[in-house]
Amino acid sequence: MRTYLPILLLLGACAPTAQLTLSPSGDWLSRAAPLTSVPDEYRQWWDSLGVACKCEAKTPFESIAFYRVPGAYFHFPTRRELSRAIYLEGPDIVIADHWLLDRRVVEHELLHARLHSEQHSPLFRQLGLLSY
Repeated sequence: MRTYLPILLLLGACAPTAQLTLSPSGDWLSRAAPLTSVPDEYRQWWDSLGVACKCEAKTPFESIAFYRVPGAYFHFPTRRELSRAIYLEGPDIVIADHWLLDRRVVEHELLHARLHSEQHSPLFRQLGLLSY
């Protein structure tokens, strides 16, 4: 979000019709906070993804910034549906609190980071991470 957060905050401030809603009160951008401590599981899942996908990471794990958003879901401005988590090519991963330790949700976003892409390559389906 280092790249996206200032732009999205600016868009939200300039576009009064923007629907950035986490809940009836407030938008998720103003409530997003960096994870003060990245769970050890994330690194383990990152490493196991590397073995499973047999792919070299295009993004170093240490360069990923993790953010949390209160609640179980949030609305990201470019999506129609509510999100549990999202990868942004910062590389940043935003995860709703409820899903912070859900392996499939986190691995899905970690695979985006490993591939440094917001797209869903065939690897997502092969690894059972296309939908969660």
